[in-house]
Amino acid sequence: RCVSICEEGKAEDVMLFDVSGSSILADYYLICTGNSAPHISAIGTRIKQHLAADGIRPQGRDGDAASQWIVMDYGVLPIHILEPERRSFYRIEELWEDGDVVYRSSAAKN
Repeated sequence: RCVSICEEGKAEDVMLFDVSGSSILADYYLICTGNSAPHISAIGTRIKQHLAADGIRPQGRDGDAASQWIVMDYGVLPIHILEPERRSFYRIEELWEDGDVVYRSSAAKN
């Protein structure tokens, strides 16, 4: 569901990782790219609104569009929304093996 929400919001390079076998903090990680501060904010707002409509609320949120990185904590699913340069610099998707990838948008670079 979150992958669809991101893609409907025109997020780029969407990747979903199954980390249930290697992490005690989460079962999945979702990473996507927004191409500007307003776009990053819109993706985060879209996720929050759609999941809230289903009665799902984040346990926490950090960062904002101005910081070029938003992290939304949905317990078993942390969601990272990054600006392209920030994502390229931190390369957080390299924390997991390719075998952990559950979904990768056609535009994802890895």
